[in-house]
Formats: sequence, structure tokens, C-alpha cells
Amino acid sequence: MASGRIGLDPARPAAARAWLAPSRSGQRSLASAPREAFDVRGGAGGCWQLTFSTVSGALPLGLLSWQLFGGRLGYHSGRLSARRRIIPRSCRAEGNAGNPAPSTGIDTAGPAVWPSLMLFVGPAYALVVTNMILTAVDKAFVGRISSVQLAALGPAAAVFDCCSYLLTFLNTATLSLLGSSPSNEKSRVRSHALIFSVALGAMLGALMLLQASPAVRLVGASQQMLPYSILYLQIRALGSPIDRMGSVATQFCLAEKDGITPMLATLIAAVFNAVGDYLLCPRYGLGGAAIATVAASATSLVFIVYRLRLKGLWPALTLPGLEDLKPFTSFAGLVFLILLLKITSFTVMTGSATVLGTAPAAAHQVLVSVLFVAGIAFGQPLSWAAQSFLPGATKQPERRRTEGALVAVSLVFMCLGILVAGLLASNPSIFTQDLPVLREVRKAAAPCVAFSALYVAFLALEGVAIAKQRLRACVVIATAVAGGGVLAIWTLRVKGLLTLASLWTSQAALLALGTATAAIVACRR
Repeated sequence: MASGRIGLDPARPAAARAWLAPSRSGQRSLASAPREAFDVRGGAGGCWQLTFSTVSGALPLGLLSWQLFGGRLGYHSGRLSARRRIIPRSCRAEGNAGNPAPSTGIDTAGPAVWPSLMLFVGPAYALVVTNMILTAVDKAFVGRISSVQLAALGPAAAVFDCCSYLLTFLNTATLSLLGSSPSNEKSRVRSHALIFSVALGAMLGALMLLQASPAVRLVGASQQMLPYSILYLQIRALGSPIDRMGSVATQFCLAEKDGITPMLATLIAAVFNAVGDYLLCPRYGLGGAAIATVAASATSLVFIVYRLRLKGLWPALTLPGLEDLKPFTSFAGLVFLILLLKITSFTVMTGSATVLGTAPAAAHQVLVSVLFVAGIAFGQPLSWAAQSFLPGATKQPERRRTEGALVAVSLVFMCLGILVAGLLASNPSIFTQDLPVLREVRKAAAPCVAFSALYVAFLALEGVAIAKQRLRACVVIATAVAGGGVLAIWTLRVKGLLTLASLWTSQAALLALGTATAAIVACRR
């Protein structure tokens, strides 16, 4: 610890003595101080006191990180502070006498951001992972009944999930509008979002109900699978309005920085779905699994509505007019395009892996599972967090603390994503025992791990850009990544260099460029 003092030395130039002398107003500008006023001398007292924290190289990394990021993460301790005020005692004395002490422009007080952020992203991660587990539970129960019905589940679930994913633009629009709307307008936004979700869910359900057969044929359902795939898709289509309504209601919780309620709702749905599968699958097969999933979604929705009512967040429904539709359409159109481009990228990757043969195609599915668990599951909560926390941080110090907390949590999640992806990709026997498939997975494991880690960062940065309403830039980035991905795959095929490893490597390289560009867009002031 080093300290010093600055005294009113008669030997100092007159300008320095005049600036250091007590002021009537108690206000001094450091920018206007003469250089001679800062002659620091050894000692323990004086009118000015400068305190410096020293960090030993032997200190733990955690303490060093706390010291570096403490101020930005909203932790403002008197002992562990990386930034100090330099205030004359005479000024402090006058401030205590009734005059305000001079401001240094440094925010040294404020609520901690990172604990709230961790309490948000932790349950949000559990929410995403639990949703993924629901499909695995269905597969486990159906697989015990019939391998044909298990195979039929793939095309039907793919159609339903892709169509539902396209409608998540309404989720993003709702979350952002709730974050940017004044308090007296939020109930109206919630009401309109619910009505739009039910209407779009009903339209999507009707479309899937009427076009179930050509839709599942399009994604590879064989003649033997066809009746089971159609049955599953049609039952899920009937529950589409419930599914969309529950998804939008979840955004109401996230907008209030409540990640616990959606997590509990998903856990309840998971238990209900498992019990339903156990009771219905032995008798009704794949149709029973579909019924159990729809019933689980309805149960989850009831729980969310109950919790929102307790908190006074459930709106009185009012029919929206055309003017009320504009905020959603102006925002959601670009988000819809971004989602469509992402689906296109993954579809092209899957199609390219399929033409390589059975073993590469199966290995690609394993790698996609790794990406979902280690990439999307860690990245999506960060995107939600950015859209939930940043719009409310209107003051510059608060925004800096929030952005700093997001950076720190994102780095932690990236490290966790690398760890999980590495463990899963290096142990593919968890997913399959087929030796040719295992060989293909191991060849492409490294680029898959890189892709997963980059996708965590990409989703986090995209969430920041959306929170700052830089949607056009997000569309440009998504277009460049998708278009570049198609071009890279086509080039590899033409030159005869397309393998599963080269496929994932090329896409990881493009995603790295997209992530760097997204960082520039998100961090631009």
C-alpha cells in the first residue's frame, strides 16, 4: 500500500496554491489544475490522500478477476475497488456542511448486476436443456414399442420443430417490446402478444393438419413410416396454439428477469410428459407420445398463467387493431428472416452430410446433438439475458455494469460449452456403438467443439445487437454466414474435398468471421 500527501507548500507557484486553497463553492475541476499542484510527497496524512491497490502475482486468479471486473459487474466495496475518487478534504468538509462534494464522474454505487444475471441464465439454461430432454424421453418410450415408429418420429418432429421455430420471431419481438415499452404500456403489449400467438399458432396448426402427408414425405418419411408420422404431426398440430401461447407467456417472465418460473414450468411438463408416455405409449404408440406432449404443454401453460396472475403480470385481453400490429411486424419481420437463414444453414449442412453416406449422416446427427447441448443451450440464455437486462439499463454507468456482467458470464458459458462439447464429442459412444459412425464423429470432433463455442458467443452478441435494435446488421451477418456456408460447401463438393470434417471446419471458419462482425455491431456505441 502506498500513500502520499499534497500540502500547501509556500514554495509552490502561486497558481498551485490558489487552486489548492479552500473554495467557497467546494467545486474544483481536475482538468483546470496546474501541474505543480500534484507534487506527491511521502507521508501518511495531508489534504489529499491517494490510495493504490497492489496485486501480487501469487494471488488466486479469482481474486484478480474480481479486482479487474468488480466495478463493472456492479460490486463496489470500499476495500476492493479498482477505481478511487481523488477529493480534497476541504471539499469533503464543505460537502458535509451542506454543499455537495465534487463529482468525479465515476459511478461507485449501484446494485450488483452479475448475481441477478446468473440467477437468470442458470434457470434459462435448465429451461432449454429440459426442452431438449422432452424429445429424448419420447424417443426412449417409443423405441421400446417399435423401431418403425421411432424412425417415424424423426420426420414428424422435424416438421413441427422447424415450423414452430419460425414462429419464435414473436417471442423475440415480445421480449424486446416489453423491455423498451413504458410500464403503463406493458400490459397492452402482453395482451396483443398473446392474441397474436394464438392466432399464428392456430394458422400453423391448420396448415400442418392439412399438409401433414406431403410435409413428412418432404423430410424423408418412407411409406412404412408415413401413417405414424402423419398421426404424430396432426396431434401435435392440434396443440400448436397452446404451444405458441406458452412460449410467448414465457417471455413475460423473462422480461421481468424471472428465469425460475419458466424452468419450473418446463420441469413440470417433463414429469407430466414422462408419466403420459409411460401410460399411453404401450397402448397407443407414437400417437400416445404426441398426446402426452400436448397435455404436458397445456399443464406447463396453466402453471405459467398461475404464476403470472400471482405477480399481477397476466393482462386483460383486448383485441388489437391494425396500428397495434405495426410494432410487432416491423420488428418481427427481420427476426423472422434471421431465423429462416439459420434454418437454411443447418438444412444445407444436414443435406450435405446425408449425401456422404450412412455413417457420415449418422455421425452428423451426433455432432448436431453436441451442438444443441453445448452451443445453443448455453448461448440462447445469454441472448435472452441481453434482451431482458440491457433495455432497462438506461443510464451509462448502469449500462456499463450490465455489459461487463454479460461479458463475464458469456466467457464462463463459453468455457462450459467447450468443456461439455469436448466431453461429448470425445465420447461418442454415449450416442451410438456403430464403429464407422464413431470414426466419423472423432474426425470431425475438433471443428464441432469450435463451432459450439463460437455459437455461444454469436448468440450472446446477437442478443446484444437485438437489444440495441440493430436488426438490419443482424440480417446482413446472417445472410453472409448462410450464403458463405452454401458457397463453401459447393466449392468443397466440386473439388472433391467434401468430408464431414471439412464440412464442419468450413462452417466454423465462417461462423468465426460472423461472430467477429457481430462483436463489432454489438459493441459499437
